[in-house]
Order: sequence, then structure tokens, then C-alpha cells
Amino acid sequence: MSTNVASHLRFQERYPELGRENIPVSVNTSAEIFELEREVFRRSWLMVGRVEDVQEPGSYFVKEIPTLRTSILVTRSNDGEISAFHNTCQHRGNKLVCSNHHGGRAKGFSCSFHGWTYDLKGNLVIVPDEDKFAGLNKAERGLPKVNIGIWEGFIFVSIDPTRSLEEWLGERYSQFGGYFRDLHCFAHMSSDVKVNWKIFLDAFAEGYHVPFIHGKTLPDAITGEHNPLCHVLDIQLFNQHRMLSLPANPEYEPSPVEKLIARHIKAPVFPALKADIAKLPPGINPTKDPSWGFDINILFPTSYFAPWANGMLLIYYFWPISVEHTRWEVGLYWNKPKTAAELLNQDLTAKMTISVVREDLSSLETTQETLLSGSLDTMALSDEEIAVRHGYHVIAEAISNIQG
Repeated sequence: MSTNVASHLRFQERYPELGRENIPVSVNTSAEIFELEREVFRRSWLMVGRVEDVQEPGSYFVKEIPTLRTSILVTRSNDGEISAFHNTCQHRGNKLVCSNHHGGRAKGFSCSFHGWTYDLKGNLVIVPDEDKFAGLNKAERGLPKVNIGIWEGFIFVSIDPTRSLEEWLGERYSQFGGYFRDLHCFAHMSSDVKVNWKIFLDAFAEGYHVPFIHGKTLPDAITGEHNPLCHVLDIQLFNQHRMLSLPANPEYEPSPVEKLIARHIKAPVFPALKADIAKLPPGINPTKDPSWGFDINILFPTSYFAPWANGMLLIYYFWPISVEHTRWEVGLYWNKPKTAAELLNQDLTAKMTISVVREDLSSLETTQETLLSGSLDTMALSDEEIAVRHGYHVIAEAISNIQG
């Protein structure tokens, strides 16, 4: 009997160092642990966007990082350089660009409080009534720079990095070979949710929930008789990061509308999923399973990007605000539509994704409430949830390193 059980523990046997113990609930309810996690975020490389978000000279976007109590301004200057700055006027600390200005085009940035103006490289160029400031040196009052790195078109920032971005990404660095390029964001959404960031992230680190929470939207496309409980195709755990490959249902029958659009764009329409496996780089669908639907890539501590078989790229950002409060952002990227059918396909994909997202959100706040009630001491994790276990392992290790 025990031998038969063990034979089903393919990932726990592959990664025995993670153990099989239950996870204490307190890691998601302790304010003390949360404050240590803030320091982990401070030393980490954090994904904040893509190069397509600042495609043209003069373009910019603002990224709020409540975990670090800061706001980051990302710009592309006229010479094409992408830079990141603290979004703080160096006069009396006013926020330079308002948080509700997610992005746009500008020649520079002028503070709404007293008109101090900065160029796209963060240089202070205009100070109204400048001769009234004794000893003011504009060259010393530019916007404070933030460490920035770009990998595969993803933009990362770090307040206090302990390693280069290449070192941080480790094994993941060379596995994608320029696959992500020439994309545009066709949908964006965000929400503040009363749940610990790790509980939030855990909801997307397994396929176990798909036939249940997504019973009205995805089961026919993702699961089926061949895989009714959405067992993953593969899980790969790295030093800090983790990857899951999830299936698509090869017997999925598209709706009449989906079939009509598919004829015009000459490709499957979401939620139908099919890819040219031979053209995928090593980091995507690493087992090259023909029933592959999408990958979940979680970059420590809290970045998430998912390439889908239909060519879409889904990005999630989880920004912890407090021990039981998280800001969540979603970005959907694809190639720019060239036809009306492609545009309609992206619009339908966005609407379907929003429905799926709402299903994911439906249980999170109530989960946090039950954890705070004290009615559960530990969480039991299956072999299919080993990526969840890995997440707790690496954050605990990072906290231990900080404490010395």
C-alpha cells in the first residue's frame, strides 16, 4: 500500500529536500514575518513591466510598490534609454506623477506643487524663482535613480540588489532565447484584495483548483476525460524560481463563434489552445508535450508570467500592502492585431480572462478570514502542490539569510 502511494509522488521524490511536512498557517498571518518579507522585497529584483510599455521616446509609466512604500517612474528618453526613478520631487517630497497616471507620453515631468521640472533622464531642469534658493545646485537635485535591468523584454527594478539580474534569474536566464518580443498590452486590470500575498500567489501555483473553482469557464478547454483533475505536465523547481506546465484538452470542441474567428485568423481561438511545439524555446513546455496549454513561471519573490499555447502572454503582479492586504495587477500581451478577426479574438480573450480572474478572486478574502479565525493550524499539500511548498521554502530561506 505504501509503495503504491509513493509511486504517485513524482515531484516530492524529485525534490526530497523540501520535505513533506504541513505548512503552518502562521506564516500568512504573522505581522512580524511580514515585516521581514518587506526586507526580502527590498533586496530582490522585482518585475514591473515590459519594454513595450515604454515603446516610444518620451513614454513612461508609474509603478506603485506598496511593499516598499515607494512609487517608481519608468521612462524612455529620446536616446532610447530606459531608466527608473523614485517618483518623488526633490523639493519637498511631493509625488511627481500621480498614481492614476499609469502611463503616457511626456517631454518631461513638472511637479504640480511648485513646478519643479525634470527631463526624461531625471535631471532637474527648471526651478521657478530659482534665485531665491541659496546654494541650490540643480545637478544634485535630480530624481533618485533606481537600479534597473531588462531581460527578455521584461523590466525589473531593485532598491538594494545583492546580485546582478542575471545572477538573480539563475537557470532561467538563458532558457527563452528572445521568444517574447513585439508584444502589446491589450488588456489591464487591478484589484486590492484582503489576503496575504503568499495565499494569493499560491492560488496560481497549481492546477488542482481548475476543475472546481473554474468549473464554469475552463474545464472543457483545460481538463477532460484524459486529465479530469488537471494534473500538471511538469514542474521544475529552481534555486528561487519555479515553473509549471499545464495541459490543454486535445478534445475541446470550440463554439460556433470560436470556429468562425479561427477560420479568419488561421489559429485556434481561446480557450482552444494549440501551439507549434517545435518552435518553442527550451524554457517553454520543456517536456514538449503535445497536449500543452500554458506555463506558469513564478520569479521569486512575486512576479508571474504565463506564455499560452495560442501566443498570449499573461503577467500577474502581486504587491503586498500589509500582512493581510495585497494589490494585484494583471496584464495581457499579444502581437498587435492586423485584422478585425484578430482584434475580436483579443477582445474575447480579455473578457474570458476577466471571468476566470473573478473566479480566482472569489475565495481569497474568505480564506484569509478563516486563517485569522484560528480554526486551521497547518496546511496539507499534495504532490501536485509542490510549487506551493517550494514558495514557502524559499521565502523562509531568504528571511533566514537576512536574520543572519
